[in-house]
Parts: sequence; structure tokens; C-alpha cells
Amino acid sequence: MKNLNINQEEIQVLKKLIYFIKFECEDEEASLFSGSKLVNSILKKIMLVDEFNVHQTDRFKNIDNDFKENVLNKLRKEQFYINMSQDRKLEYVNDILFPYKIDEIG
Repeated sequence: MKNLNINQEEIQVLKKLIYFIKFECEDEEASLFSGSKLVNSILKKIMLVDEFNVHQTDRFKNIDNDFKENVLNKLRKEQFYINMSQDRKLEYVNDILFPYKIDEIG
């Protein structure tokens, strides 16, 4: 295993890139990464070493309802999502919304 050393500016760029791919990009191919456990793992590690993350502890406690509903409305049109159990849907939606977390789909 190799280690990677990056500075604080590079951390911020990586976070912005991941947030863009997860939450803003409309490209269908980018949607493959929005719920990726690997991308979420990288984001979690970045957040742990981010010097500015201390100031953002409350940022991800509450998700904007319109944003959440937008994600859910897109998913409700997809057959693979329709066929999932409720538990699997919640897990999948939380993967997409990470670092936000929801307790129910509604």
C-alpha cells in the first residue's frame, strides 16, 4: 500500500470535485459515482484530515428538503430502484447523499 501526501489546498479541491460529482453534475455517467462506496470512503478520509472540517460539523446534520426530494424523484423513475426493498433503498439513498444522512425515505 502506498501513502499519498496532499496539502490543505489540494484537500479543498478534492472535496469540491467530489461534491460537484455527487450533488451537482447532471451527466448520466457521473451518476455512477454519486453513490459509490469508494468515492464515499475517499470523501470520509478527506473530511477526517481536513483542517476546515472542524468548522463544518453542523453543515451535514440537516439536508435541504428540496435537494433530498430532487434526488428521490430521479430515483423513483428508475426500475432498479423501484425493485429494491425499502431497507436497500434507504441504504442506497444514504450512499448518494453522503455525508448527509436521512432516517427515512418517505
